Amino acid sequence: MVQVGVEGAPKDHCGNDHGDFGSTSMTKTPVSAEKPYVAQDFTDNSKYNLVVPQTEWLTSGQSFHSSETVIPFTDVYVANTSDTASTIN
Repeated sequence: MVQVGVEGAPKDHCGNDHGDFGSTSMTKTPVSAEKPYVAQDFTDNSKYNLVVPQTEWLTSGQSFHSSETVIPFTDVYVANTSDTASTIN
């Protein structure tokens, strides 16, 4: 098992140790890029935004303070299965 950026992760060991398989731990996550998501606009409940979390480097544990880019959904093109590549671009 590999634990990356997890506080309190088990110590590294290889082989069968007390019925547990090998374990490798890294104290920090080299790079973390969360997926963008759609969120309701706080100022107008009838509007939506695309929220793009900022990429983070060398983190450990949970992060609730990352920066994010908020794009009004009116500025987002939602592709359709009938769209060609030139239409999307």
